[in-house]
Amino acid sequence: LAARLQSRAEVACILMTNETYSLVKKLAHTEEEEAIVVKGIPEPARTYRVSNLYYDLTERGRVIRHDSDGLSVLIDSDKLSSADRAGAIAAREAAVAQLES
Repeated sequence: LAARLQSRAEVACILMTNETYSLVKKLAHTEEEEAIVVKGIPEPARTYRVSNLYYDLTERGRVIRHDSDGLSVLIDSDKLSSADRAGAIAAREAAVAQLES
């Protein structure tokens, strides 16, 4: 599987399967790529390409990110539709109300 990923990745690109993505999704901004069929694996493997690290995007103001004990916030405005933005605002307001009660 690793060899197939390496052969499909562009130069200086990181391509990963869903399993790896689930471990790094809070660290890296990714874009889902075409699934690949690998001999010996019954289902096509979902793949993701790393486009940037959230640390870098936070520095540039494109992502809001905060992690501490008991709190994890990651807002990637590039991935939010208008409806998703409204939902994010409602979730924030509900969280604030619960924290203040």
